[in-house]
Amino acid sequence: MKKLSDGQGVMLPYIPRYVKHLDSEVQKAHFAKRLTACIACEEQRQGACTRSGMLCVQQARIQKNRCEKWGDNLFSCDDLSTGVIEKPKPKEQKAAKKSPQKKTVAVEDDPEILAGTDEPRCDVVIPYCQKNLRWLAAAVDSILNQAGAECIVHLIADGFTVPDDPAEQYADHPQVRLYRNEKSLGPYRTMNRIFDRLETDFIAVQDSDDIAMPHRIAHSIEMLKHGDVYGGAMRQFVSHEARDEESLKRLSVTPVHTSGHSKWRLCPEGNIINGTLVVRKEAYQRLNGFADLMGSADLEFATRSHRAGLRVVTDDEIVGLRRLHSESLSHGSTHGDKTASRNAAHETIKQFYKVMVPGCDFRRFGSLSKERYERHRTKPVGNLIEMENLELHVSHACNLACQQCTHFSNFNHKGMITPGEADRQLTLWSDRLLPRYFSLLGGEPTLNPALCEILRISRRHFPHSKLQLVTNGFNLKRHPELPAVLEETGCNLEISIHHDSAEYQAKLEPVKQLVADWEKSHALRVNWRTSSSRWKRAYRGYGATMLPYEDNQPAQSWEACGSKWCPQIHDGKLWKCPQMAYLGMQAAKYELSDAWNPYLKYTPLEPTCTTEELHEFVNRKTESCCGMCPANPELFQLPSPLRG
Repeated sequence: MKKLSDGQGVMLPYIPRYVKHLDSEVQKAHFAKRLTACIACEEQRQGACTRSGMLCVQQARIQKNRCEKWGDNLFSCDDLSTGVIEKPKPKEQKAAKKSPQKKTVAVEDDPEILAGTDEPRCDVVIPYCQKNLRWLAAAVDSILNQAGAECIVHLIADGFTVPDDPAEQYADHPQVRLYRNEKSLGPYRTMNRIFDRLETDFIAVQDSDDIAMPHRIAHSIEMLKHGDVYGGAMRQFVSHEARDEESLKRLSVTPVHTSGHSKWRLCPEGNIINGTLVVRKEAYQRLNGFADLMGSADLEFATRSHRAGLRVVTDDEIVGLRRLHSESLSHGSTHGDKTASRNAAHETIKQFYKVMVPGCDFRRFGSLSKERYERHRTKPVGNLIEMENLELHVSHACNLACQQCTHFSNFNHKGMITPGEADRQLTLWSDRLLPRYFSLLGGEPTLNPALCEILRISRRHFPHSKLQLVTNGFNLKRHPELPAVLEETGCNLEISIHHDSAEYQAKLEPVKQLVADWEKSHALRVNWRTSSSRWKRAYRGYGATMLPYEDNQPAQSWEACGSKWCPQIHDGKLWKCPQMAYLGMQAAKYELSDAWNPYLKYTPLEPTCTTEELHEFVNRKTESCCGMCPANPELFQLPSPLRG
C-alpha cells in the first residue's frame, strides 16, 4: 500500500466504506487524510477521486476535476443525456493545480456523514413468482439484514396463491408488508401499483431470486446525495441446485454485470442493472414510473432517466449477487430472451426511443398514472375486512334539487366536512376495512373548497381501494388543481347527468369542454353517468309531509334498493345506507310524523365495535329498517333539478 504524501509516512490501513461505523478516532483521522490524496496519481486533489471514499465521490461531482487515470464509469453531472465524462485538457489540469483549493471537510466536522443516530430509510419492492419461492427467504433476509439502513420490504405474490407461501413467515415482521396481485403483472407494473403504498423517499428494486450485499442500500443512498437514480454492479452466480448448462455458460461470459457499461440499441445511454436500481421517489413519479412492459422496462427507464435530465449515477461497486437459472423471468421460456413477449417489448422500446427527444413529455412513456387506477387489484394480505363500497359525504349541500334524492340533498341541508374531520373519521375505520370502492360524494362535493386535500387524505387512508369522486360537474371549474390531484391519487371522476332537457344540456357543455381539456393534459378516467332515466321514488310526500312506504316486505325492498351497496361513514360511525345516515338531518329540519320514529331509532355501528360485529355489519343484507323503502319502486319523470 502506498504512503500518503503528508510528510509523516503514515501507512493507511483498510478503512470501512461507511464512516459512521468507524470504530476509533484513529481510523476516522486516517480516513480524513485519505480524502485529500489521489491513490492513482498521488496528487492532492481535494476529494476529487472516486476511488478514495464516499466523501470524495460527492466532492468530485461538485468540482468536476476529473483525473484521466481513474478509468471509472461514474456519470458526470456535466452531460446526463449521454453519460459522457468530459476530461479536462492538459492546460486546464495545470491551472486547476495552481488554483486555490477548497478545504477538505474533516470527517469529524461533517454531521451528515457522522449522523449515527438516524439511518437512511428505503422501500424495497420484491415481486415474486411461484417458480422462485425456494429463493425468496434468502432475498428478503438479505434486505432485512442491511447494514446502515432501515428497509421497508413490500412482498407481492404475483398472481398466485399456494398453501405454504414462504412470505407468510414475515406476516408479523414490523418492516414487511404483504400483498397479492389478482393476476400476474411482472415486476414493472407491480412497482407502479405499489408506488403509493411506499413509506420513504427512496425506492429499491430487489429480484426475489437475488441476494443483496449487506451495504447495498446504505451505499446506494450515499451515492444519491447528489443524484436521482443509481445503479451498481452484481456478481453473477449459479447455485448448486440449479446448475443448468445455459446458466453456466452465461456466468463464464459475464462474471460481473455492471450498470453503465452496456450501450447498445436498447440502452444507448448506458444501462442500469435492475437488481441494483435505487431511485428517489420524487424522481420516479416525475417520470411516471416504469413503462407498461413485462420485460426490459429497466433498460427503457435508464435511457428515459438520462434523456429527461435526471442525475444518473453508476459505479462498479458490487451491491448484489445475481442468481442465474433457467426459470428466471429474464431468461425463462415465457418472457425470456428471444421469446415473442421479449421481442414485442424490444420493438415497443425502439419506437419509444424514436420520439424520446429533448422537449417531449417523458411521462407519456411511463404507466404509473395508468396503474394508479388499478391499484385495488393488488390487495394487502392481512386482517382487513373486505367490502364492496364505502362512502363519505364531502358536502351535505347541493347546487341541484333532484326530487326523491336518497341523500335528501334537495332539501337545502348545510354543512361540509373539513380535512381534519375527514382525517379523524377515516382513521377510525381505515385500518379495519378494505372497500373495493371508496366514494366521495354529497350533496355536491365540489362545493367544498378543501376537496383536493380531502381526496389526498382519502387516498392515504384507503390506498388499496378504487377511489371515486361523484359530482354533477357544474362546479369543477372552482378547483383548477383537481385534475392533477385526480391523477396523483388515481381517483375516477364520475359525473352524473341528472336531466336530458335542452336547458340542462346547454349548461353542461362548458363542463364537457373543461373535462376534455383536463383529459388532454392529465391521465384521467372519466365516466359520464346518465341517471335521470331510472329515477325512483324513495319515500312518499315532501318535506314535513313525507312518509315511509312501509310495504312490510323488507327483504324485497332490500333487493330492489339502489343504495344497498352504499354504506356511509357519518359522524365517525358506519351507517347501512344514505337514507339511514341522513334521515336525522331531515327530522332536525322538519317535524316528521311519528311514522318515522322506528327508523330514527336505527343504531349505527360504533368504531369501538368488535371484529365479529364489523364482519356481521358488512355481510348483513335485509334489516327491519329496509321496510321504510318501497318493495316495488316507482319510476317517475324527474323534473329539471336546476335551481333558480
